[in-house]
Amino acid sequence: FNYNIKKDLYLMNKNTKYKICDDYINKNILKMPITCAYSDNMIEEGTWYFNYDDKKVKISIDEAKLLENKQKVFFYKEHLNAAVVTFGIDKEFNLKLFMNYMKKNSTPHKNERYAKNKKIKRILLSISEILIKGLYSFLSLVHKKKKNKILFMSETRDSLAGNLLALSNRFKERNLDQEYKLYYSFKKVLSEKTGIFYYLKIINLMSKVDYIFIDDYAPTFNVIDLKNTKLIQLWHAGVGFKSVGYSRFGKAGSPHAFVSVHRKYDYAVVAAPSLIPVYQEVFGLTKKHFLAPGMLRLDGYLDKKTINSAKKKINNLYPQIKNKEVILYAPTYRGTGQKTAYYDFDKIDIDKLYESCKKNNYITLFKFHPFIRKKIEIDDKYSDLLIDISDYPDINELFYVTDILITDYSSNIYEYSLFEKPIIFFDYDMDKYEILRGVHNSLEDSPGNVCKTFDDVLLLLSNKKFDLKKVKQFKEKNIYYDGKSSCDRLIKDIFNK
Repeated sequence: FNYNIKKDLYLMNKNTKYKICDDYINKNILKMPITCAYSDNMIEEGTWYFNYDDKKVKISIDEAKLLENKQKVFFYKEHLNAAVVTFGIDKEFNLKLFMNYMKKNSTPHKNERYAKNKKIKRILLSISEILIKGLYSFLSLVHKKKKNKILFMSETRDSLAGNLLALSNRFKERNLDQEYKLYYSFKKVLSEKTGIFYYLKIINLMSKVDYIFIDDYAPTFNVIDLKNTKLIQLWHAGVGFKSVGYSRFGKAGSPHAFVSVHRKYDYAVVAAPSLIPVYQEVFGLTKKHFLAPGMLRLDGYLDKKTINSAKKKINNLYPQIKNKEVILYAPTYRGTGQKTAYYDFDKIDIDKLYESCKKNNYITLFKFHPFIRKKIEIDDKYSDLLIDISDYPDINELFYVTDILITDYSSNIYEYSLFEKPIIFFDYDMDKYEILRGVHNSLEDSPGNVCKTFDDVLLLLSNKKFDLKKVKQFKEKNIYYDGKSSCDRLIKDIFNK
């Protein structure tokens, strides 16, 4: 790394700080054996920072990209044990060394997700898991199945929406709800307190239904192995740039190697055949598990009556947008998941954005990811042209009135590209995000204009030099849309109806 290495270099963790032997530093090169880096013993297990002059050693973005090749596994005791040395960075790009000592695992498929919990808590969680599994097994024997019960559920949202809503509505439109009994369960289990009554209810439902449709990560299935019940993942998103599921394996927040709900899907539904390889990596499943009927929630999406009805509703809610060009600012979150989600609001220059809106006859609607709990602060003097509508339930309806979308790694580009309108990717942290979070493809290949500074965004909004050719190419490659039959294709594939 391009770092001026001198004497007095330290390894530091939360509790200790050890001076690396000076003998290992020669002509700005560090050659440090793990067997005796700072003493006569191996480096202790844990996470270590390099420290010099009481400051953590930082590395550049280009150097961070090389870290995956800077790892080593040292086997010993006839390959039954291994010392594993890997490197990483924190969000400030401070260099980290991870030292792990591992033993051969005779039961690698065993779920070890409780390993970091304290002993008593771990025991209680294990007991809870045994009770949940036992209750499910008992109820599965009690309930007689007739292949006619369907559960629509989500553990990331509290209401019926998106692909689940579209499929549920189609069942009712075709009167299939007379043939099939439909059940519903919605609870934000990762961000809200979840008591025993929820688990009693959901376990009872799971044990008696024949089909379960989900649209996102559902942690309860990490514990439960379904019996004679098909689990179908409708996945809430189209194709975006950020990595999810197993496509970010090894990074913070990635799933367990063996025990994950993603590996339990009987079917995973994707929007187009071209996306199957992407989601094979996401879910860790082979091709036989995938169905590509199209995006369910897009059935009827471009219907004129649907569009006019939604426009009327939105215009009534936000009359300020009348006779203005609407900018929808809708990025994804930062952080590793629902509990840590945030967005860097300070990257938005509210004063300049307001002036740009005023000058160019724009109005900006902010729609932040639902994981982000903190609200953007907008002074009352700007409220005529800058409005936070993050609580609006359906972003796809907002696209009907949107003239310009500002986003980043979000999958909302999927639906919006149907309109072949301008997309601006504001990615102030592109290089950092792509290393820390992981992406399927770099935003350099995005369907629109990429801006790394907010001033670049404002300039583009002023000169309007939008790259619509990229948007059209993205739509033609990734979207299978014929108007109304995605739900029907899926119903035929699964129910032969």
